[in-house]
Parts: sequence; C-alpha cells; structure tokens
Amino acid sequence: MKMASIVPQNYLDMTAESDFHMALAHLVGKAGFEKYTAFFTNRKKGSFCILDNGVVEGEPMTIADVVDRAILIHADEIILPDVLKDAEATMRDTMNALDYLKERFGSLDALPFKLMVVPQGRDEEDWLQCAKYMVRNLPIHTIGIPKHLNETCGRRDGRLYAISDLGDLVGAELTNNSIEIHLLGCATTPLEVLTIAKASEQGIIPEVRSCDSAIPYVYARNNLKFSDSDRPDKEPIDFKLGCCNEMLLAYNILAWNFVGDPSAERSVWFI
Repeated sequence: MKMASIVPQNYLDMTAESDFHMALAHLVGKAGFEKYTAFFTNRKKGSFCILDNGVVEGEPMTIADVVDRAILIHADEIILPDVLKDAEATMRDTMNALDYLKERFGSLDALPFKLMVVPQGRDEEDWLQCAKYMVRNLPIHTIGIPKHLNETCGRRDGRLYAISDLGDLVGAELTNNSIEIHLLGCATTPLEVLTIAKASEQGIIPEVRSCDSAIPYVYARNNLKFSDSDRPDKEPIDFKLGCCNEMLLAYNILAWNFVGDPSAERSVWFI
C-alpha cells in the first residue's frame, strides 16, 4: 500500500523522496503558503499527488477551485465534493461536480487528472448503498474510504468490514482493480491501517491502493515515537508553522511507510 504523510509546510522537504503525496486544496495558492504550493508544483518527477477537497479540514472547496488548484500543481487525482455522513447531499454535489467537469473540459475523457469519490452515509448500510451506486454508475477511478466509518459503523475495524462488504456487493468492479481504493486518514491507531493492508495483500478484501494521514506528525508533536497506541490528540494542525522534533518526525514518517508494507515485521516499524 502506498502511504502519504501529511505535514506542515516547514517539514515538507522530509517527504521529498516519496512517490505518493496528498495536498490540501485549501492551502494551495494561499497567502503565506508559498512554500507549500511550490513543493507540490515542483515535487519529485513521477510522484503521484492527490488533491483533496477541504471537507475534513472544515474548508470545503468548490469544484471550480479544486480544479484550478489541481492544474496549478499538476495533481494526478482530485477528490470530488462530499458532505460528511450525508449520502443524499454527497450524491447531489458529486453529480453537480461531474456536470461541471464535462462542461469545462468538453468530456470527462479529456480530464488531466483522475477522479476520486467519497461515499457518505449516516450508518453502515446507508454508506454501502451510496458506495455501491457510485462504483457501479459513475465514471470514476478511485473510491475514498473516510476515517469516520469506524465511528459510523460502531466498531474500531469498521473500515475493514465496510471494504469487505462493498467488495461482496459490487464484485468485479473492485476485485479486478478497475476502480482503486484509497483510505482517507487514520483516526485511531496505525494498527487499523496495518490490518487493512495485510487483509488487502492476502486477498481477504479488495486491494487497497493507498492511504494518507497526518498521524506521523501528530505523534511527533506529542514527543512520541510511532506506536500501536491510539492517536495522542485530535487538535488542529498548524500547517504554516508546525513545531516538533525533526528526528522524531523522520522516524515516524519511516514507520508510517512500513505500515503500508505488510511484509515488514511489526518489530521493524514499532521499535
């Protein structure tokens, strides 16, 4: 599984050699975030970059703004609009975004980036129905699995079971990799993501392509090495002037990358 570490702009150079990134749309092109914008614009050649839509950060961007920023930094994939835990509003906003893209580019085949959708729902069944419709009926490349599903499903491994159940519902659309799967964030413990990575590798669930999270930085700002304990805090991140022990952050980023590699022994990434 490919892993993206989300960090404040003053630590972006620590992710410069990564082949996989997540950029936050509400920061791209923003005053005071010139280094942030430049980093993703000039990132390592051949590296893949997803541009999010700002929903989780509480600054949802219009599809027009997301597209403008995607073009600015040459993003490889964008996340279409969604509304947390609201399937109906998410479907409405997603369909409107697809209409906008068709009008702006003439055809979805002419898009310079891939499309990720994020199904939503008030409970597991609601989410599954939204996800099933999107996978079977929309011209998309990737489905994003939101981290709140653990809470919504009422279990710490809610995302694991949601992916499994979705695979049972839609079959070949996921199992033959025609639509990829991305994990959006890590809400509790890295063990959740490691478990999904192992299940994916072993074919227990459909293959999961990638995951992004700021959790390596969250541990570091709490002066903690990466571990299998729960996330140490849920405070907002100062993406302009973050502060932490840089050696600790470097260790945590390395450990986070190992989470996506099920072949690595647990002792390797939890030292």
